[in-house]
Amino acid sequence: MYYVEMLRVRGALQGWSIAYAIAFIATAVSAYFSKANTHVSSGDYVPFAALFVLAGVASGIVASTLAGNLARENDGHLPLTWTKPASRIRSAAIMAGVDVAGVLAMYVLTIIAFLAILGIVGLAKHFTFDAGMGLIVARSLVFPIATYGLVWALTASMRRKAGAAIGFLWVGMIGVNILHLVGLPGAFGTIFSLLDRIDPMAYMQFHGEGKALLIDTRESIYAMLALLAIGAAGMVAGLAQWRRLEA
Repeated sequence: MYYVEMLRVRGALQGWSIAYAIAFIATAVSAYFSKANTHVSSGDYVPFAALFVLAGVASGIVASTLAGNLARENDGHLPLTWTKPASRIRSAAIMAGVDVAGVLAMYVLTIIAFLAILGIVGLAKHFTFDAGMGLIVARSLVFPIATYGLVWALTASMRRKAGAAIGFLWVGMIGVNILHLVGLPGAFGTIFSLLDRIDPMAYMQFHGEGKALLIDTRESIYAMLALLAIGAAGMVAGLAQWRRLEA
């Protein structure tokens, strides 16, 4: 079971590595033929913290796909799973540990990939460093964990429908956040406001001004705590469902 999960993690990382390699090659070829480096002006800038935000979102996507592991085990594999000597909680916890390690690897991979891509077009030397970058890094690291926990809670009791549910989840997270920001009147506004509180995407909003991303320390700490709470609650809910499953 754990070996299979490691293969899933490796497959996900390999797929994204290939995608990033293709993007790097395409950018390098384009830069070579268009002489893109000569067109980068001194006024161009790239907030370095934005790389971590991108890494957090990309890692969140990977986390959501890996978090369907309990649903995959529930799809016809439970009789074999329950014969293993490890307890159900320990088995699920080890799978989650494997996935979280893969998510962190994806985070680092994304940062390296974008550093290389921006470097090839000459933008790396235009990085700007924000005073609150540490808070952005922490927030972007917690985001994929919160996403993982949320997916765990929603799919632990599912079987073959988990893949579709994960796809709709991303649409739902983005949609809920947009509808909350729109500010619908009456009961609908209240409903989407409440849903927005458990939407990880709601806590990954950053605003730019000049050459930096604006960071409010109190807001960032609240966002990190909210994301940790979503992740922890989701994992507890997922484990509770996992324990109740019957082969």
